[in-house]
Amino acid sequence: VRGNGSTNILFEGCKITAHNTHSTDVSSSAVSRTSAATSYPDTVIFRNCTITGGNFGIHYVGSNTRKNQVTIEGCNITSCYRGIYTNYTNGLISNNHISQVSSTNPQYFTGIYANYPVGADISNNTVDSVIKMEYGIYLGNAANSADFYVRNNQVHAGNGTAGIYITNSSSTNNITGYLYNNEAILY
Repeated sequence: VRGNGSTNILFEGCKITAHNTHSTDVSSSAVSRTSAATSYPDTVIFRNCTITGGNFGIHYVGSNTRKNQVTIEGCNITSCYRGIYTNYTNGLISNNHISQVSSTNPQYFTGIYANYPVGADISNNTVDSVIKMEYGIYLGNAANSADFYVRNNQVHAGNGTAGIYITNSSSTNNITGYLYNNEAILY
């Protein structure tokens, strides 16, 4: 499913399957929006969906001027490289189960990758990987973000780098991000 330039979309109870190419290529995503709508804000909602395969389960790019609204809740996502990838969004990622597919040639998996997570609420998710996990939850460019929450998540990983990782969170910048009651087990 590709949705470049599309707005106000609801995916509810959908079953979406994509082919894994075992690479970092975004063109093999189950759901992908690689460019934001240009003239107005938008909302995209994924609710109670099953998304299987693809290098990315959900790949959603917003706009740095509007911080587009994305909601991903109650989904079961099984992916090869990134379960959920968001860029410039201010939505809710909640109550999802995200896991890495078993593969003979797995990529370094990240369950939730939120770049510029302004206003993001990442809560009550479970991220599992028994193969190769890079990060359970990764927040990029957090120093340029505000009012994000990462709470009540569980990350279980064999052979991982970090359960929850926040980058560009300089102590010289004022950040209003909240992390609490998360569990990360790396074994």
